[in-house]
Amino acid sequence: MSSPNKTLRQLINRLNDIAKENPEALDLPLVYSRDDEGNSFHRVYFDAGLGNYDENKREFLNKEEDNSKEVNCVCIN
Repeated sequence: MSSPNKTLRQLINRLNDIAKENPEALDLPLVYSRDDEGNSFHRVYFDAGLGNYDENKREFLNKEEDNSKEVNCVCIN
């Protein structure tokens, strides 16, 4: 079950559940789905980061690159 706007807390809770139930998963590589239908999958290569996401422009500015905007999200890839 998924909510339209997932939070960092929800993601961490789910990942903790997965790790508790499947400790061997802690050493598996990460992949992400490009869209909600799972039409394309790719490996995760980058660390998560704080920043500003403009949904209208579909642009993300990393806090470390431009701290003039309010932090409103965590980018996970």
